[in-house]
Amino acid sequence: KPHEIVKNNKVEDIQIARLYKKRRLKIACLASVRDISCRMYSGLDEAVQGFSKNILAFFGNSFILALLFWIINCFGWLPLLWQSLYWALAWFLLQLFIHLLVARTSHQKPVRYFWYALPRQFIFIKIIIRAEVNKIRKETTWKGRTISY
Repeated sequence: KPHEIVKNNKVEDIQIARLYKKRRLKIACLASVRDISCRMYSGLDEAVQGFSKNILAFFGNSFILALLFWIINCFGWLPLLWQSLYWALAWFLLQLFIHLLVARTSHQKPVRYFWYALPRQFIFIKIIIRAEVNKIRKETTWKGRTISY
C-alpha cells in the first residue's frame, strides 16, 4: 500500500515512483493512453488546492522561479517585438505547437484548449500564489489531510 507509506508527502506520486524504483519494481508514466483515465478533482477550487500543494516542487521549491516561468510564459513575446517581428512570430508559433502537443496528448480538442489559454494563465498564477501562502503557513489541507512543509 504505497499511498499509506507516503500519504503525508506533498509530492506523493513522485515518492511512490522512487519507492518502486528502490524496490526494483517497474514504473511507467502513461500519458495519452485512452484505456487509463483519472479525475483527480471534482472542481476548480479543489484542483487549485491540489496543484498548489506540489507545484513549487517542480521549480525546486522556488516561488521566484515559478513566478518567473509564469511571467515568461505570459509576456515573453513582448521583448521579442523590439528585436524583430520574426522572433515574436517564432515565439507564437512555438507556443502554438507546444499547446497543440499538450492538447493532443491530453485528448482535448485543440480549439477548446486554445480558447482556455488566458483563463489557464490566471488559474496558474493563482496556484503559484496559493502554493507560496501554503509554504509560508508551513502546511496545507488536501483531501482531508493536513500536510506539513
